[in-house]
Amino acid sequence: TVNGFTLAGSSADIDNGLGLYIRPSMKLAENVELFGRAGFARLRGTVAQAGIGSAADSDSSFSFGAGLSYLVNPRTRITADFRQYLNRDGFKANGYAIGLGFSF
Repeated sequence: TVNGFTLAGSSADIDNGLGLYIRPSMKLAENVELFGRAGFARLRGTVAQAGIGSAADSDSSFSFGAGLSYLVNPRTRITADFRQYLNRDGFKANGYAIGLGFSF
């Protein structure tokens, strides 16, 4: 479904992406941190239509997001965040993530 229209036999996939961000944060509690992201992302995707073929293209845009981080112990954290990778010409690419991080 693109902009409310569904085409039978069509697909749209994000093949890869690359982003560069700054990530300011602030402590909400001893083990909880709120963070934001702001930067630049570039995505490459492929659109295909049965019987017609496919086309690949890439685009880049300002990207942003926010999330929470929970410090399990001094070397381990669990994170959850939202990110908008691309919002251009009526196309949006958003993502949610849950992560586990380790400090060495």
